[in-house]
Amino acid sequence: MSKPDAPARRVSPVLLAVAVAALALAPATPAAAHTRSLGRSVITIDDDGRGAELRLTLSLLDRDALYAAVGGPASLVTALTAGLTLTTTAGSCTASVPTELPAASGQVAYRWRVRCPAAPERLICDLLVDVVPGHVHLARVIDHRAGVDGGDRHDRVFAFGADQRTVVLARPTSVTGGVGFIRLGADHVTGGLDHLLFMLTLLLVAASLRELALAATGFTIGHSVALVLAVGAGTQPSAAGIEVLVAASIAVVAAEAAASRSGRHAAIVAIAVASVLLAVAAFAAVSGGPTPIALVGLALLAGCYLAGVGRATRGHGARWRLLITTLFGLVHGFAFAGPLIDLDLGGRPLATALLAFNVGIELAQLLLLAIGWMMLSALRRRAPAAAALTVDVAAAVAMAPAMFWLITRSSP
Repeated sequence: MSKPDAPARRVSPVLLAVAVAALALAPATPAAAHTRSLGRSVITIDDDGRGAELRLTLSLLDRDALYAAVGGPASLVTALTAGLTLTTTAGSCTASVPTELPAASGQVAYRWRVRCPAAPERLICDLLVDVVPGHVHLARVIDHRAGVDGGDRHDRVFAFGADQRTVVLARPTSVTGGVGFIRLGADHVTGGLDHLLFMLTLLLVAASLRELALAATGFTIGHSVALVLAVGAGTQPSAAGIEVLVAASIAVVAAEAAASRSGRHAAIVAIAVASVLLAVAAFAAVSGGPTPIALVGLALLAGCYLAGVGRATRGHGARWRLLITTLFGLVHGFAFAGPLIDLDLGGRPLATALLAFNVGIELAQLLLLAIGWMMLSALRRRAPAAAALTVDVAAAVAMAPAMFWLITRSSP
């Protein structure tokens, strides 16, 4: 939303120059660099309590990182069974050789069994946490032994990371059930480049701290709705298409930072953004890439939205931004939903996971945005010219990888 009485000016040449330079360097970055490193497993303990089946799913990127860390495919078996283990006080559990299972595109899945001298007491997961910074592992533990916690089946979900590698299975109210997912939600914001860039773009375009908090809350609402639809109702859009739209959402809001500061030239920015999105949609349609129709719709929405940025009043601008961030939150939520769907959650574990995860997202967002707002506001008061340059450069920093991801992910 534009500042009242702000002088009209041209789109900053600094913004364009930095964007072009950064885009030229972008191919050095993997196309999926923003994707969250996230593993998941389902551990089913046998009726007799002496054995269990483990099913593990990883992305191909995470598997390749594991290859590099352990010395290649020959050492993968040892790495898997040593990285995800069940332990007892009576001795070690013995693992079978993992076998590969069918998996979705871009993923690998493995299955193996363990036999233990006594009932498993602890689950330890340090797979990839020392290899991929920020890696998170979700584990669903299903205990079929009768009488556990007074019921016929015990079903819980745990979140593992660098600071949480062990859980006690016999503890009925382990903090990893709720607090672990709050931490996971916070890590999703601070450890995911796509989320950080989106937060940065929101910071650049907000006209007030209240408007900024409202936009962030809209994003969380959209994120929450997507997770509920995906996990609760089985709604699962194309993963490849969602990745394209995630990149496009960052590019659109980064472009808004340019449009809101370019006065009467905002229409030029709107036309440029819509044209790029339409061109990418045409490329996707010709090459067989994902979501060309969705990109056409986004081009029309973005063009209309950006064209009105310079003319919107403060109130109308805030309402439009709440709508746009809620829609983009919906897109980002579907991008994270796949791992939760794989865990096949239901009932109380699902409700706990979703609520705690989104609480973590909202707390981390508000904290980071409040800090960023205070820093940018102080710079605007003391050095307006430097603040204007900072906005231009920051918008370019967000735009460059977003455009690279948009183009590369639109190809088949």
